[in-house]
Amino acid sequence: MSNRNTFIRATFKGPDTLIVFGKIVYGEVELSHGYAYHANGTLQRAEIVMLDEDPVLLNFDETGRPLG
Repeated sequence: MSNRNTFIRATFKGPDTLIVFGKIVYGEVELSHGYAYHANGTLQRAEIVMLDEDPVLLNFDETGRPLG
């Protein structure tokens, strides 16, 4: 494991709002999450992408409850 080249990269909007999170392994994105928020700050949408899999899109109402 001492040769494994893995790190986490994250982008924030302001100090407390995570927009994108990615796990980088040997220079390739292995896993990523992207987030969008309602005007009131609650999570509106989460997109989860894993290597070699279809993206998963989760949607939430303004109270944070999952849609559909």
